[in-house]
Amino acid sequence: MQPIPRHWAAVRRYRDASAQVAVCRLLEVTGPAPSAEEQRIIDLHDRATRPESGLPLA
Repeated sequence: MQPIPRHWAAVRRYRDASAQVAVCRLLEVTGPAPSAEEQRIIDLHDRATRPESGLPLA
């Protein structure tokens, strides 16, 4: 088995350390509904930052 590259090990440590926190909170939604492409970007962002998770902020 090959060793994990250092950057992937750092990503894993970050993911483990941040598992119990969110990094942003949704305050409000304004403007027109997003396009399909915009919604995919929003969904990607939300999966990474967990704004509606109820977790404490980091």
